[in-house]
Amino acid sequence: MIQEDLRTYVEQAAISIGNPQLTQPERFKLATEVVNVTLKGLTAALKTLQHGGSPRQRCTRRASSTSSSGFDSGALALAECARMAFAELRKLKTTSMSYLQLEKGMSAFINKLIALGMDELAVKELRVLTRRLSMSTAPQDTVSRPQKRGTLQQLEAIPSKQTLTDLLRVEKVPTDPEVLSLITASQVQIMKVIALKKRVPHIEAAAQHLQRSTSYSPVNLLEALTTSPLPEVRKNAVKQLEVLAQFLLSLCPGSAHADDELGTGPRKFPVPHIVLQYQMLVIGIRFTLWKQSDRRADRKKELLDPFARHLRTFSRRSTLKADDTYMTVKSTVESFYNLVTGNPSDVATQGMEHWEGFAEIYRFLAELAQKGRHFADALRFMKSSTFILEQSGASQARRCGALCQYSSIGLQAQVEADNVDVIQMLAELQEAANALRGSLKGDSMDMDELLIRTGELRKSAISALLTTTNPLGGSLELQCIELLLLTSGFLSRYIGQAHGLTDGSKCMTRFEKRLNLATPHIRPTIEAVVSLSKLTVAHGPELWKKIDSALDDCATLLTNAETLAAHIIPSSPGCQSPYVLMSNAYWCHCLRQDKSRSGPTNTQLYLQKSIDFISRRPSVEQTVGLMPVKLEKLAGVHEASNDMRRAKRVYTEALRAQIEAGSLRIAAELAATKPWTRIVEEDAGAKAVARLLAGCLRVSTKQRAEQSNIQFDDEQLAPEERGLLLEQQLTILTSSIRRQEPSAITKLAFQIIASALLEIYTEEQYPVRRLRVCVQLLDLHAARPTILNANLIRQAETTAPSSGQRPGADGGLVRFLPHLLACREVYTAISQRSQHSLELQCTLDIWLGIVRDCKNWAELRDNVDDTCAWLTQLDAIADYLHMQGFEFQRVILLRLIITVLELQSTSSQATYISHLVSYGLQLARLGYSGKAGAVFQKARKHLDNLGMEPHVSFEWHSAYTEYSLLIGNIDKSEHHAREAKILAAAISSATSEQPYDLDKRCKEISRAADMTYLLSLLSLARGSYPQALLLGRRSAKLKFKMWAMFKRRNGAGQSTHTKVAESGVDSPAEDLSTVLARLRIESLTAEAAEDESLGSASFWPLVPGLFHRLLHLSKIYAQGGMLPEAQYYAEEAGKVAKSAGSATLQAQVNAVLGEYHVRRGQHEEGMALLTRATKHLSGSCATQAGILAQIALARGILVSHDRDDGPKALEVAEGLITGMISNKVIRILDQPRARKGELELQMGSLTIQRGRGRGPATKRPTVKATTKPKQKLAVAKCVVEDDFSHYFPVIRLRARVLLQSAELALRIKDLEHALSHISDAEGLPTTQEDTIHHALVAAQLSLHKALEKISSHPVLSILPDSTLSCPSAAIGGRRRSKDGVLLSKDTQLATQVQISRVKLAQKAGEQKLALENQLLYENLFAAFTALNNAHKLAQSTGSLSLLHNLSCLFGKIIMTLSAACPSAPQANICSVLAVYAMELGRSSATWREKSAIEAEKRLGERDQLCLDEDFELLESLQLLGHSELEMATFQSDYIDIIPKSWTVVTMSLCESRNEIRVARLRASQAPFVLVIPLNRHGLRDSDEESFGFDDGKTELLDIIKLGNYSTRDPVDMSKKGAKTEWWEARAALDARLKDLLTNIENIWFGGFRGVFSQLSPRQDLLSRFQRSFTNTLNKHLPSRRKAGKEASSTRVILDARVLELFVGLGDPADVEDLDEHLMDLLYFVIDILQFNGERNAYDEIEFDSIAVETLDALTHYHQAVREDVTEKADAHTILILDRALHCFPWESLPCMSRQAISRLPSLRSLRSRILKQQYNHLNSEGLHIDSTSGAYILNPAGDLRDTESTFLTPLSTLTSWSGTTNQIPAEEDILTALSTRSLYLYFGHGSGGQYIRARTIKKLDRCAVALLMGCSSATLTEEGEFESHGVPMNHLQAGAQAVVGTLWDVTDRDIDRFSLDVLERWGLFEKQQIRVEDAGRSPVKKGERGKRKVVKVVDSVSEGGNRRGKSGKGKVSLDQAVAAGREVCIMKYLNGAAPVVYGVPVFLK
Repeated sequence: MIQEDLRTYVEQAAISIGNPQLTQPERFKLATEVVNVTLKGLTAALKTLQHGGSPRQRCTRRASSTSSSGFDSGALALAECARMAFAELRKLKTTSMSYLQLEKGMSAFINKLIALGMDELAVKELRVLTRRLSMSTAPQDTVSRPQKRGTLQQLEAIPSKQTLTDLLRVEKVPTDPEVLSLITASQVQIMKVIALKKRVPHIEAAAQHLQRSTSYSPVNLLEALTTSPLPEVRKNAVKQLEVLAQFLLSLCPGSAHADDELGTGPRKFPVPHIVLQYQMLVIGIRFTLWKQSDRRADRKKELLDPFARHLRTFSRRSTLKADDTYMTVKSTVESFYNLVTGNPSDVATQGMEHWEGFAEIYRFLAELAQKGRHFADALRFMKSSTFILEQSGASQARRCGALCQYSSIGLQAQVEADNVDVIQMLAELQEAANALRGSLKGDSMDMDELLIRTGELRKSAISALLTTTNPLGGSLELQCIELLLLTSGFLSRYIGQAHGLTDGSKCMTRFEKRLNLATPHIRPTIEAVVSLSKLTVAHGPELWKKIDSALDDCATLLTNAETLAAHIIPSSPGCQSPYVLMSNAYWCHCLRQDKSRSGPTNTQLYLQKSIDFISRRPSVEQTVGLMPVKLEKLAGVHEASNDMRRAKRVYTEALRAQIEAGSLRIAAELAATKPWTRIVEEDAGAKAVARLLAGCLRVSTKQRAEQSNIQFDDEQLAPEERGLLLEQQLTILTSSIRRQEPSAITKLAFQIIASALLEIYTEEQYPVRRLRVCVQLLDLHAARPTILNANLIRQAETTAPSSGQRPGADGGLVRFLPHLLACREVYTAISQRSQHSLELQCTLDIWLGIVRDCKNWAELRDNVDDTCAWLTQLDAIADYLHMQGFEFQRVILLRLIITVLELQSTSSQATYISHLVSYGLQLARLGYSGKAGAVFQKARKHLDNLGMEPHVSFEWHSAYTEYSLLIGNIDKSEHHAREAKILAAAISSATSEQPYDLDKRCKEISRAADMTYLLSLLSLARGSYPQALLLGRRSAKLKFKMWAMFKRRNGAGQSTHTKVAESGVDSPAEDLSTVLARLRIESLTAEAAEDESLGSASFWPLVPGLFHRLLHLSKIYAQGGMLPEAQYYAEEAGKVAKSAGSATLQAQVNAVLGEYHVRRGQHEEGMALLTRATKHLSGSCATQAGILAQIALARGILVSHDRDDGPKALEVAEGLITGMISNKVIRILDQPRARKGELELQMGSLTIQRGRGRGPATKRPTVKATTKPKQKLAVAKCVVEDDFSHYFPVIRLRARVLLQSAELALRIKDLEHALSHISDAEGLPTTQEDTIHHALVAAQLSLHKALEKISSHPVLSILPDSTLSCPSAAIGGRRRSKDGVLLSKDTQLATQVQISRVKLAQKAGEQKLALENQLLYENLFAAFTALNNAHKLAQSTGSLSLLHNLSCLFGKIIMTLSAACPSAPQANICSVLAVYAMELGRSSATWREKSAIEAEKRLGERDQLCLDEDFELLESLQLLGHSELEMATFQSDYIDIIPKSWTVVTMSLCESRNEIRVARLRASQAPFVLVIPLNRHGLRDSDEESFGFDDGKTELLDIIKLGNYSTRDPVDMSKKGAKTEWWEARAALDARLKDLLTNIENIWFGGFRGVFSQLSPRQDLLSRFQRSFTNTLNKHLPSRRKAGKEASSTRVILDARVLELFVGLGDPADVEDLDEHLMDLLYFVIDILQFNGERNAYDEIEFDSIAVETLDALTHYHQAVREDVTEKADAHTILILDRALHCFPWESLPCMSRQAISRLPSLRSLRSRILKQQYNHLNSEGLHIDSTSGAYILNPAGDLRDTESTFLTPLSTLTSWSGTTNQIPAEEDILTALSTRSLYLYFGHGSGGQYIRARTIKKLDRCAVALLMGCSSATLTEEGEFESHGVPMNHLQAGAQAVVGTLWDVTDRDIDRFSLDVLERWGLFEKQQIRVEDAGRSPVKKGERGKRKVVKVVDSVSEGGNRRGKSGKGKVSLDQAVAAGREVCIMKYLNGAAPVVYGVPVFLK
């Protein structure tokens, strides 16, 4: 620091200088002193600064200002004082200073100022100094030149306008060395200031003053001074040159690349060419100094290399054009050459000296020439450079670099010029390639240079590849490709490996340096290699292998660059990073491979490489590089290869990439106003997130290994973002779960996601989004009830925004609240399985309001968050409504869907038409046929516009088929069914070549199921029962198969049912229940109710189809009388309804089952079911099901004879009908948006057939109403006001109600109302069943009217209580003729009736009686005509119960007509017609059951889908025969074929159960028919106790029940008296049964028991008896005691069959008492005479006398018969029993004991067996079977040891037989035995049905004769109106000729004894002696026991003629052996009456 006193002194002295009081010398002296002192002070300050190490600070303020900038204030003050002193000295005129002393002092002062940083002061002083020097031309004395001094002073005072650089200018260079030295010193000082200020304008402006071409250039001036003779001057000049060179270098930026930015900046450094000028000046200065000092410098290192470096720097930084740059450098080089050599030269034409350093300069010049398009110069320069390098022995790397540069220039010349020698170029390229393949040794600089050259070569090669047009371009292209790949390889070699290098080590430092140098080349190299990848298509896979290797090298480069020099590879905007480029290269290659699909691929490897390049890059690069897409592709490849673990990892990576890119954030912002689905549609990022989430969840669920979770979640996300993420996953999982049963992990993940969403979406903040999630949960819960836990269900059901609640963050979503609330309500109702349709109706009203308020699709989307999903939900809800049976709500919903589709202009026309079809069909099913027809026509128009769309056309035609059936147009229905079949075949053909797909298979099966169902309905309408059953079973089976496939698709595993369904095995009724239970079908078994598989929405569409098909099958079986099957299928339908939770469907099932129970006799149970059903079905919405249930309830009431409740039920049904067609309901059906009349299109093309369709014409009976009914039905006005076509099915139901009302009125004998109802139903459309019912009711009405007439008739009043026969007598002795007119011909019968009227009127002589007779016959004839016209239709289409009723009524009318009009029909024709009528029901039952069996057999044969075959079944099933009995051929077809020794007796019970009709049939004879009233004895004798049919049956069933109880419940025989008590009880039951059979014979049949007699009457003896009996009648009857010829001519002649009844009573000698029986027959004869006009008063007839004489005549007859020794043929009786008569042991009646009797269910069954005998040309007496072909099962349960010991020995003698003993047989073994053997024996419990299923037996093509020796093995189960069923029927249906079994339980010893005796008599076993000890075990009383048994043994032994062994085989039939075998039973009735034979006589051969 300057001392304070010095500073003070100087300041005072400086102030004193200007004191005017001082003299000039004093001022000079003072000024001189101040100068000296201040200069010393400044020197000291400078030293202090230098020693203190402080940096030089520049003064930026004015000298006079107070400085606070850090300068020493004292130094600044000294400087100011010095200036003042110098200024004063310059003013003084004195001679005391020497020449230039002042200027030198000023120069020294300026140096100090510059050194101290006082630049501004220094510049001021320099301006003064330069002016003074410029005025100095010669040294002069200061005194002698005063004016000059004055001039200088004046110049100094003038302000200067010169710039700093202008101070360098010297107008005239002085010759004075001192002056010149001062001038150069000032120039150097100026350059110092310029250098220190670093102002670019000053630097650039100074350049022109420094050029050597400028004369005053300091360089030139100083160089001149260096030659001065003065040593001091020379020394100063050299020193100043060095200083100038240093300052010039400081003006230039560094040559390093890091300084490029500074070098090109406008603020700090000059432009490059100025810099180059300065650098050349410095080189020149140094070169001059080297020459001055004789210094030997290293030219290359100190001269050439710096020069070359300066050139490179200039070219790099130059902003000139390439050509200008080249020319500048070229001139600079020339100047340099001139400087160095002293010889000016043109380097372009003359070579430089061959210095090694010049090689680099040549190369650089070539580079610039190349850039300037001077390719010839460039090539010459490179040629010289290469030559120099070769001559100088340069390294291989350096020479290789030169070759690469030469090749690069040549390639560029090739691209831009056409005069390049390509051959030479290829050689040079090959040389360069060879060099690159070499070792490439060299130092680091050489390698660095080679790096640059390879980069240039790469660029040129790429350009050449892109623009090659030379003929040799192919070779050039390959050479360029090779060079490019070599450059990438060199780059990898250059960088080397970083592995193993230690941080901070020299090797690592060098590696980092190389990496930094190579980094700029990495991207271009990668781009080049990537561009080559596009050429793989042209050059094949071999090139790709090289490129793959090159890309691996590039990957290594990128890895190193990213690790150590990541900042060198920035990702510039708009430019893909090298990572993206390499990634895309592999991506494109994978895409090309996928497209070409040629040969094996490495897609997974290449995809992984593609992803690895960008996996760790910034999100921007990942987005540009399509990383999510590539990850998704790779995940798909992993998924395809079943590598789910990797697939999930890849999907997760893609998701995180999308989230980091901000896709989820953007979606969350949009979610405040839009639903997620809309966001996915509009935002690509959201769509990508949704897609990736779906893939992630998909592969997660496919992973086999257990996982903790499968969901994707990130709790760090914002709530909105996380909510969207989880909500999308919830949607995906919901869709997946709805499709198939989820795993436990999926369920857990779903619950976790749902719980998290409910936590995120709080009710306060996100009420709408929370509700949206809850709706989705409820939707899933409705479809999959087992997925959600109770907590989630509770939250979902209770979540609902309260009124007035703020929306929180969901303000933009409030508009969706009504829709979401409606969804919540409907799904809550579904999840809770609500059975109230009104709850769903309210929701529909909300949706209807939303749709009504929306004018277009856009408005609808603003109110419904996801319209597409909503439509899907609506479809699902429609399916749910259909499943629940809410048909009315469903039709409204379908109309809503159609309206929405109409708003959606982009909706599929196919979808729209499909919904129209569903809507129309639903309307038709509801009964609104008019609206349905209009909708179908509308759909048809759209379908025509759409064109041929097979799927939609199939739906339309199939729906229209059903619609046509519903309106009764069968012809049109068949037409459309054929069209649908053609379309289905076309669809199957079109999709057959497509790969197998489960959905495609399901659709195909669905089409087949729908088609077969429609064909079944059509067949049933046509009357083709077997076809209807087969197709119905086929349809149900296909539905079961669909259920199994859906079950498998939903992930429940393949159950047994699935396997059975797919294998085509179908099981019939009884065993189907077992099979389905075994198959664990949740929907069809009660055990699986907890599974609730039908709760899944995917099953909802299956439920109605399966349900209605099961009910359809049930009704078909019910129509066939097969109750077990009908009830089974109805119960299975009930299980479906129960599993579906549908109370409506369950009510329909209850109605059906209730009707079945009522019809089978279980009235109480049936009425309970019907009551429950009607209560539910008659609710808010009337439907056809409700009406049918009410009709069934009324029918049940009708059966119970309740006169009050029946009409009420029918009134309810009428009210339902009225409600269905009311205007209110119609308005509800019309959609509010619909325009008036939109659905009411033209109906002209619709034809409604009101009759039964095609088939035989049926004339509806017309009944004229004589009086008006008291009440008219409420529906009548509606019918009148509207056309039937609008409500065809509903009006058809009304006809059924009217008929039911008429039937009810007939039951209560209200004929007036019955007539009214029948008349009202006359003009209404009806089904075929109702047509038959109408005829039946009309016939009943006519019959009731006739019976009323008969009850008041004076003669015929006794007819209802009399036994009737047909034929009975002939008038006037005329004999019966075999020909005649059929009674069914109306005209002839009318003529006969008219004849009878006249004769009766004449005979009576009273006109009143004639009128009564006329009315009577008119009514009977009307009843007959009605049934005669309807019975054909009833056989084909009517139910069996209705056919049985018709048969019974038909027979009654015929018999009544025969008795009341005996002369009208010919007797034989009338009796045939009566038998024909009796057989209608039985034969049809047999045929239908056989048809069902054949249908099942056909069903098992055909498993493949073949609609052609299904459709052709309408015409092709002819093997089952005709169902209809032909009246004209009945005698020949069924009676005349009976063998001569056989007698067929048919028995049937009338509907009132008080009469039995018995018909005796023999070949070549007219049938003899009896109608025997069972209570006729009580009418004659009031004291006699009534014993009707029900009494007898009740007693029989009670005996059987007690007997079964005694055999089944074990008794402890060890107790005293227990055995005796047991035997006494059995004996009592045996006695009761004996008494019962005796009463049945005596009371029921009485004298008519002769109809069962097997004796063939002798015609001569019978004629003698007839004469005797006639004489007796003539003798004792008052009517015959008249004389005269006229009386004799009108005498009635009894039919011979009437007389046979007398002789059939038996020999009076053998029968104890025949009086009662004779009296019974005598009354019968008198009645015949009465009905035939022979009047006798009963009290006038001497019955006792007649009886005595008749008994005497009988005695003579039988005595003559006994005397006849002619051998008689064995007789056989075949009983054809009605369904209610099978339980009675008719064979054990006293009149039929020991007769050979067998049973059959119908004449059709008998005919088939007779025809089989005739076909096999066997003995007509019976079937002969092979005794050596048999099988047996003995004691299968192992607990019948006595039975086993009894039969084991004789069975073992049958060596050719097969059998099992003491083991349970396999079903296959029994099946084989029955189907392949002739005889089958079973000795065990029951019938053996526990070992083989009934349907299995029925489906056999042949069946062995079976002896089933077990308890109740022949028992048939009675089912009321339905057909009886049991084991014997199964065997008979299978073709067995005979079956032996027991009607009830028997004891083993007795039945073993019976069986052994039967088999011995039959001839199967050898004869054995009965052991006496066996007889002693049974009787109760000892005395009776021995006696009774001994007699039997004697009898048995005495019957040697009938008891034959082997030698007598073939003489005894099976029924004969059974009849005789009953006698060996101890309990003759309780055990002996139990065995019966079903079938025909069978003999052994």
